[in-house]
Amino acid sequence: IHGLELRSVSRGYSDNGMQNFKPPEEKAMKKHWKALYTYFDTLEDVLSRLGPVAERVARDNTIIVLTCNMGQSELLMNFVCSAKARGLDVG
Repeated sequence: IHGLELRSVSRGYSDNGMQNFKPPEEKAMKKHWKALYTYFDTLEDVLSRLGPVAERVARDNTIIVLTCNMGQSELLMNFVCSAKARGLDVG
């Protein structure tokens, strides 16, 4: 077992043993590794700039952060409208 190379494996199998999600190819992995490198390389700077913003917008030491893509935008709008209707501060 020792000395074996790491390799990508499926993250799920069906009842019949077939792979539900095939592992990404090396080219795709390298693309994402590059993005992660950028993230970790700039993390400290971003956190230092976000700190004052977070302190300013926090309510009771709490910040709720939501992310969505275009397919989820109607759900986000619904959330904001519902929050406003209940008197919640949505910034």
